[in-house]
Amino acid sequence: MPEIPDLEAIRHYLMPRLDGLTVAKTEAPIPWLVRTGAEDLATIEGHRFGEIHRLGKFLLFFLDEARILVINPMLTGRFHWVEAGAKKTGSMGVIVGFDDGHVLRDEVPAPHGPLVPRRAGRAAHAPAVPDARPRRDGDQRG
Repeated sequence: MPEIPDLEAIRHYLMPRLDGLTVAKTEAPIPWLVRTGAEDLATIEGHRFGEIHRLGKFLLFFLDEARILVINPMLTGRFHWVEAGAKKTGSMGVIVGFDDGHVLRDEVPAPHGPLVPRRAGRAAHAPAVPDARPRRDGDQRG
């Protein structure tokens, strides 16, 4: 799982590249990664990216019209910022194409956390994750 310094590095790398770009196309080759449904990912098409924030281990991609794309890059998720048509190096979970000809791809070499497109009013908190810490009696929560 990427650690907080890794997420901050990703955020700082992507923010100047994404800021102001409009989403031209979305794909979800592994549709179960989009928690609200792959068809919801298409709702960000035509919207413009703004700032990127980090909330814990979630990256929050703010778009216009109070939309937020929430990404949890669990377990070795890798982002690729490439020109459209660049060779794919692994399984792509989600692909977002932009009006400038670049593509943000989410490579999924191992199990990966979900992407959650949200309205700003509902995105103040990332989706709940079950508490997996051991109980005092040794049983697992779940």
